Amino acid sequence: MEPTERQAVADAFGIDLGNKSIGNGMTAIMLKTCTGCGATHYAFIWFHEYRHSCYDISLRALGKEAPN
Repeated sequence: MEPTERQAVADAFGIDLGNKSIGNGMTAIMLKTCTGCGATHYAFIWFHEYRHSCYDISLRALGKEAPN
């Protein structure tokens, strides 16, 4: 993502981009643009490796941005 787009998404979901620690989990944004309608779909997830190769993953939010 471009820095301005990354900041806009972080602001929308309340993500602290300065927090790089994985000790208490991390957040991630995935986005996909639909080739049919042109809308962009966002998924905001949190994940934590609580034991070697064992993960706790939770979906925190879903979003959709209509095409321009």
